[in-house]
Amino acid sequence: MKQFLNKTIVAAAIVTGGLAMSAAQAANASHASKVLVFVGGNTGATSVFSKTIAAGSTFTDNFTFTLSSGTGLSTFSNFQVSSDASSALLGLNLTNFWLTGPTSSPGSQIQTGISDLWKLPTLTLVNGSYTIHVSGNTVSKPSGSFALTGKVVSAVPEPATYGMLGLGLGMVGLMARRQRRRNQAV
Repeated sequence: MKQFLNKTIVAAAIVTGGLAMSAAQAANASHASKVLVFVGGNTGATSVFSKTIAAGSTFTDNFTFTLSSGTGLSTFSNFQVSSDASSALLGLNLTNFWLTGPTSSPGSQIQTGISDLWKLPTLTLVNGSYTIHVSGNTVSKPSGSFALTGKVVSAVPEPATYGMLGLGLGMVGLMARRQRRRNQAV
């Protein structure tokens, strides 16, 4: 009886230790912050979660970038994050997507299930440092990956804008000249 009791206590200790190890593995799977590099205004980044990450692990990955356009304004568009799996029971579950910085905005969930898709709205951003956050949890082990894509374009006036400005200034000049002539005639 004593031997049975000792084996039961040892087995309980092993199971408890295994559960503790499992809980420790399922804690936080976040990656280190990454800097986004823009080539021709476009950017892209991926985060891959390896087979060693336990199902149920949570993550919040951060992607940073800095804007310093000559006009002080840039258009931020087509930013989205997506994750695909062969089944809704595999891969990642994306739970949030948002932008922080001088201008901040929450993302919108477009699709969930086998494919998760989140998008940020088109925004006009001022110069400064920004961070895009992606959070979620791993559904299975192997977990999968997500991809972040987007575009930032500096706000540069088109030639037609300068033409309209010149035409408007010319009209104001003509009106001032007519007003001056009318005042001289009286």
